[in-house]
Amino acid sequence: MVPVVQAVPAGLVEQAIPVVPSIPEQPSAQPEVLPPPVVPIPPPWATTAPGEATPTLAPAELPPPPLPPAPAADYGQPQGFGSVPGHPAGDGSAQTPTGRNTKPVFVGLGVIGLVVVIIAGVMLLSSAGGPHTTSVPSAIALATPTAGPTPTPTPTPTVAPTPTPVPTPTPVQLPPDDEIISACANGTPIPEAADYAGVVHPLVVVGLGLGSALSSALSVDDNSYFYKYDIDAKWHNNSWPGPLQLVICVGEVQQVRVASCGSYTRDSDGAVGDVTLNKWIIVVRVVVASTGKTLQSQTFSGSIPTCDLAYAVSGDPPWDIYGSFPDTSTINTYLTSVSTQAVK
Repeated sequence: MVPVVQAVPAGLVEQAIPVVPSIPEQPSAQPEVLPPPVVPIPPPWATTAPGEATPTLAPAELPPPPLPPAPAADYGQPQGFGSVPGHPAGDGSAQTPTGRNTKPVFVGLGVIGLVVVIIAGVMLLSSAGGPHTTSVPSAIALATPTAGPTPTPTPTPTVAPTPTPVPTPTPVQLPPDDEIISACANGTPIPEAADYAGVVHPLVVVGLGLGSALSSALSVDDNSYFYKYDIDAKWHNNSWPGPLQLVICVGEVQQVRVASCGSYTRDSDGAVGDVTLNKWIIVVRVVVASTGKTLQSQTFSGSIPTCDLAYAVSGDPPWDIYGSFPDTSTINTYLTSVSTQAVK
């Protein structure tokens, strides 16, 4: 049986034959698998009427598919972009989608989130430590901390009192000895002397028989190896802090009757006589050198004897018994106190 081939109008044949889309060049070396050919579907007007035989279309010969081109050497477009198979051909290949750079968006969102966290933290801290914060007792019992040893307080050092500065001795011109002796004997002022004032009062001692002088004459002690009164060494060594202010006049030793022991008979020869007790005294006067006037005086006494010493009497009656002489160290202590006493 010979198949009947029905002639098809030229326009119909063009519509029936599908247009094979062009295969874009792929950068990959592997060829792209082509889709199967599309079977042409006849248009509605080509259908047969009822009772008529259905026309049979001769299969159209499709052109062979072109071979895939050799891979290009450029690396312009990444694999996976281009024309979609089966899409009708148009002005060219399908528009390649452009990837967006979303990194700046995420960075901005991160910065905003950080700022929000910082602001919230500051507000939380300020509200927690503010003056209107009300403490809420915790439901969790906290352990009571063990008290450590109490530190031993460090004693505050006591500030020592500042000592009163002593003026540095200044060498001064010493008045002649005759002027000093005349102040004691006659009350004559000394021109080189200073007024009686201040805290320290430089002085010199005048007495009978001091140094190399005779016992009956007033003198200034000139013994450079031994001074009867220790305070007198400052004058002779020129170590007082200023000019002369006072002259110490040590008087002559005097006998003073103290008491009578009554009549006594000496065993050796049977002599009878009265026995009298006596003591020795020395009067010390303090004279202001600039005026020659006596400022004050002090009497120093020796020891007082007792009547049981009558057995030692000698010579003709009546008999006198004497004690010791005044102590020199006691007089020196007094003179030292006068050199620093308050001005009267």
